[in-house]
Amino acid sequence: MTVSPASRPRLVLAFLAAGVLLWAAVLWAGDNGSMPVRPINALQLKLLGLATVALLIGKVRKTIYAAMDRVRHPSAASRRRTAIAVTLSAGLYLFDTAIYQQRDFFPKLHDEHMHLIQMQLLAQGKLSLPAHAHADFFETFHVFNTPLYAPMHFPGTSLLYAPAVWLHLPTWLPPLCVAAVIVGLIYLLLTELIDGVAGLLGALILVSLAPFRYVSLMIVSNPVAMLFGLAMVWSWLRWRTRHEMKWAIAIGVFSGLAAITRPPDALCFAIPLGIAILIDGWKSLPAPSSIRPFLRSSLLTSGAILSGAAPFLTLQLSFDRQVTGHWLRTPHDEYSKRYNPGVNYGLREPDLIREPNTTLPQKQIYYTTFVKPFIELHRPDQIGNILLHRWLPTAVRTALPSAALLVLLPLGLLGLTDRRRAVVAAILPLGLGFYALSVMISWYYLLFTVPAVLLCVLLGARQIELAWPRAREWTAPALALMIAAFALAALPEARGEAIDQFIAPTLKAVNEKLRDIQESALVLFTFHPGDNFHEEPVYNIGVANPDDAPIIHAHDLGPRNQELFRYYGALQPKRTVYRFDRQTKTLERLGNVSDLANESTASTDAP
Repeated sequence: MTVSPASRPRLVLAFLAAGVLLWAAVLWAGDNGSMPVRPINALQLKLLGLATVALLIGKVRKTIYAAMDRVRHPSAASRRRTAIAVTLSAGLYLFDTAIYQQRDFFPKLHDEHMHLIQMQLLAQGKLSLPAHAHADFFETFHVFNTPLYAPMHFPGTSLLYAPAVWLHLPTWLPPLCVAAVIVGLIYLLLTELIDGVAGLLGALILVSLAPFRYVSLMIVSNPVAMLFGLAMVWSWLRWRTRHEMKWAIAIGVFSGLAAITRPPDALCFAIPLGIAILIDGWKSLPAPSSIRPFLRSSLLTSGAILSGAAPFLTLQLSFDRQVTGHWLRTPHDEYSKRYNPGVNYGLREPDLIREPNTTLPQKQIYYTTFVKPFIELHRPDQIGNILLHRWLPTAVRTALPSAALLVLLPLGLLGLTDRRRAVVAAILPLGLGFYALSVMISWYYLLFTVPAVLLCVLLGARQIELAWPRAREWTAPALALMIAAFALAALPEARGEAIDQFIAPTLKAVNEKLRDIQESALVLFTFHPGDNFHEEPVYNIGVANPDDAPIIHAHDLGPRNQELFRYYGALQPKRTVYRFDRQTKTLERLGNVSDLANESTASTDAP
């Protein structure tokens, strides 16, 4: 929208008032949700006080203002150098702060283990394997054990990380690199859409977000979808300058990768981009425009985009067909149907009668106590509650270091003066809308909306500068220092808190105990009611086929263990068998698998 200089101050004040109301509404809504949004805390107030003192010192204020002017409009070369510096600094900081917080550098979540298995399969050029001869011993979360051995998730994340298998990289390094690149892309995007100051502030805000730091060492799909989405936007920005086909193909490549990573996230980027590409194509034609050259141009661009996306969409179709038997039924949907009935996309009356098709106790308890409550709440008559008390507070906690910055968000609407900004801003309402239809919720699901939120907040700050141009020497440093203060106050080093991780004492004990085993082994894991079902050690993440693992992880199925002893006694007779009790976190040596198999045979043959 175009705003005249005379009316801008009044509009800015009106939109600021709307921002205050939005902030108050989110604070109220967050109090009633499972993920509360808190008001300004003491540390934030202290930093804001220091910023105020700095502004009152004329020399300091003028120095800050001059420095901001120098970085507002960097040259192309300077922008590249700064982006590289921001990327490297972000990577080093995220690694350093993980050490400061004493984070564990091993996989914990079910999704992580599932992706690690998928990476092993893809590294060998496979999407699945035949089911294990004794598949029940290897049944686990988010992985099919029958009729095939295959992961449930879309393959985009594992495809990106598969080279880490060939290079034998530690599991935390690839996601750390992805997180660092995302910070660099945020700098580039905001610098192009606003200016260099916004780019640097956006990068600072991003690393201050606890959900972003949380996933920066984890092999999960959310940051990967965010990376591909940002790459789509960046490719489109390059394409619209000259309409070169190489950038249209790049849009297709990243669109295809995003689609086979997290389809809802991909759509939130693709829908506004697709509309903008059509508008750009029409406006780029020489006047007077006619429908024929527009159609020809649109077909060429669409063909280039589809050619870039086709290999990845073909991969997904092959994966669907191989695992589910249907080209358009995804393994993700099939897994939900079998093991998480009711976890469907969309709003409908929940089906609370069906039970998961499994006899594994931890999966049954997981469904009953963790998944089912989400299903019970996800009903058509609760859409207002879902948006207001679940997704809106979650979005704020995901995208901003402090809810107070929401005051600036409505102001950003005044800055949506061109199509580039509008495309990025559209990701936010689309994201909230799509994920209101999702049953499950986590505090990092909406990470892909962060670029839109940052754009609107930082554009809002710019509107205040533009409204009172004679006071810019005061308003520009004040707003920058305020935003930086909220971001710095959210850093763990400032808070002295370590909250960016899921604590997994059982998995930690498993890693420590199994580290001492130097021989090929088979470890049976005993599950007791009351054990944490979010901690599942029965994954063989270092190999594609469980039989190839140096230390095989399997379930302790009591008397049925003899089946596994006989199998490995014939196949790999030198393996040593151990039992790990999750409740006591103790490891017991049972003996050689061949001897145990012979003992079971002898007891069976005895009269």
